[in-house]
Amino acid sequence: MLIAEGVDYENVPKEEGIRRLIEFSKNVYHTPADDLSQDINFEAVVQHIQIQFSTIYKVADSVIEPEWKQGV
Repeated sequence: MLIAEGVDYENVPKEEGIRRLIEFSKNVYHTPADDLSQDINFEAVVQHIQIQFSTIYKVADSVIEPEWKQGV
């Protein structure tokens, strides 16, 4: 699963943000260039972890058991 920062950058038009995301997806993501030498946005990392934790916690804490949807 790819959780990206999105396309809204400060001081950059939205079209440029979209272009950057497409460029990264085509030329970097899951290539040899996709390594730890890239910049890491730690604020975004915290947001992603919070979203994932919240989702997992709600599922785990629910009285309703998750159901598997066949074929999905």
